[in-house]
Amino acid sequence: MVVLFDFDEVFVDLNTGALKYINEKIGTNYTIEDITSWDFFDKPNIRAPFLEYLALPNVYQEHVIPNKKMINILKQMVEMNKDVYIVTATVESSQESKYKFIKEHMSFFDTKRLYTVNNSSKYKNKSDVLNELKLNYHEPIVLVDDGIHNILDIMADIKHKKKLDNMMKQFYHTRTLKKFNNPYHDFTYGIVPELPYNKDIIDGKRIFKLKEPKDIWKILKKIEAQHTLRVETKHAEVFNYLTNVVNELLPVEYLKKSNEIQNNVSYFAKSVLVPHNKHAHYLAEIARFNVMVEILQEAYWVNNLNQQNYTVINKKIINAVFDSADKKFDSDVMYQEIKNLVILHSASELFPEYAKLGQVISENYSLSNKNSSSVNLIKTIINISKDNMLAGKEIVNCLDNKDNRELLVKLFHKSGVAYEIDFEDKVSLVANAILAFNKNYIYNSALNILEIKDQEIEEIRKSFLPKSCVNLDNNKKIKSKV
Repeated sequence: MVVLFDFDEVFVDLNTGALKYINEKIGTNYTIEDITSWDFFDKPNIRAPFLEYLALPNVYQEHVIPNKKMINILKQMVEMNKDVYIVTATVESSQESKYKFIKEHMSFFDTKRLYTVNNSSKYKNKSDVLNELKLNYHEPIVLVDDGIHNILDIMADIKHKKKLDNMMKQFYHTRTLKKFNNPYHDFTYGIVPELPYNKDIIDGKRIFKLKEPKDIWKILKKIEAQHTLRVETKHAEVFNYLTNVVNELLPVEYLKKSNEIQNNVSYFAKSVLVPHNKHAHYLAEIARFNVMVEILQEAYWVNNLNQQNYTVINKKIINAVFDSADKKFDSDVMYQEIKNLVILHSASELFPEYAKLGQVISENYSLSNKNSSSVNLIKTIINISKDNMLAGKEIVNCLDNKDNRELLVKLFHKSGVAYEIDFEDKVSLVANAILAFNKNYIYNSALNILEIKDQEIEEIRKSFLPKSCVNLDNNKKIKSKV
């Protein structure tokens, strides 16, 4: 989880001192209760003295009130090695004053994790900082901020523009959102400290109101639980859309083959990765979908053998698969990641710019071989899975030979998939043979390779392969030729 903290009205009370300064300057008697909107200080008679106040070179030493409870919350998070940042809008002339306050009252905080937003900074909006942090959408991105507009900004995408605009009108007199293209928008959350101008905010699906600093722990726990489901749901949405696109493109005669290989690849990927990789189910989906794209490529290559070359056909296929999805999901970080990984495995030579990004993502998910950047675990899993299916079917097709029957019995008994064998039930024989070959692999997380558990089972498998895409070295480890 990444937690971004605003500074003013989170770690310090800036407004009490501001009202005192304004009242003395223009002879008013405003109180905190008069601040019924975040843009209260934009009123014509107030704006000039307020900007004077913000620009005071000692404003954070002489005028603000530290929020010791929230400062202590941040200290606890730092001590727990939580991924925390401060992202704050700051007037240039009082910037040093704010930095000095942090060094004096928050010496535990690494100022390298402090991001300043203003006209002279490269960050014009708080959402701009997200691109700098190289975030992982699998973890929640939380902004603790008294300004609801900053939270809506990091959640903004064009599909929800009307809804977000209506929310802005509810809380602001003139302020509007300008950006609607944050790629992390689906995976962000907001926590709003309860102050007079945002006390009417109602806890929603992703925006939570903070009444007491200690309550932040409960809110973060709730966000964490919610986020896991949110990521899984979004994965399902993207994969379902892409699957429907491919199924529409795939000739009917290839559907059965596609489904068979998909199912085995998905099972095989999960069986070897689940104990070692927390993203195993997602990576299994990547492998499954890659199978669909490969079979689509195969089908169109066979059907257009005498008309166009392989490169032209594959380019058309990849464009057909992703064109409509590009329009639907646009720059969503999850969709772009899936697209890059699929292209890396199925058309890297045709779309090198996507493949390069896919390679970086692949390394982030521990998919790249430690000894060779060109060998990828997903591709290896797909190839071995296909071979296992070929060998499983072939050994059952050859049962007229007594020796092959004995090999099948040995295979079943050594792998533990079956002991009572009905040689007339060809369907169950094939299913058990494929399962036996699948179960004979184990993932070596140190080297990021698949290894064989039982060499004798592997020899049986190899003997029923017309042409294996894998072979053994002297250390009995799988080497991919892809």
